[in-house]
Amino acid sequence: GGEGAGALFGVSLADADWLHGSAESLLAITNCVVVFGFRDAIDVEEKGVRAPAADEASLRAAATALGSLSALSAVAVFASGGASVHTPWLGGIGNAPAGLWPAEPSNALSMPTWVIHTSSLVEWLLAVGVARRGAHAGG
Repeated sequence: GGEGAGALFGVSLADADWLHGSAESLLAITNCVVVFGFRDAIDVEEKGVRAPAADEASLRAAATALGSLSALSAVAVFASGGASVHTPWLGGIGNAPAGLWPAEPSNALSMPTWVIHTSSLVEWLLAVGVARRGAHAGG
């Protein structure tokens, strides 16, 4: 992600919105898998119950599908030929109408990238709560 932004545009990942949003969405998927893994490990410790194989397979399938969609969102922008340094991720769905605010800097993040940033924060807060629960379960 960061290396791609530097190699393609000579900027940091934070300045290439479509790469930034794609990378953050992959991070969000990873965060969810980690939280579910912690939760399942704690359930084994507390209840002696392992998640059914079908649940584990469903989690793997969902993570693979979402990861593929995330990667595809970046590939689609690049393949369209419209991949410039400030192309908004997911077309900037939900962005405020142009002219609503005074001029934003060219590297302002799109609404989808802000949403995925916020989701990453929430996921880490959940992970900390689950890790704390695990610490108490383990004694």
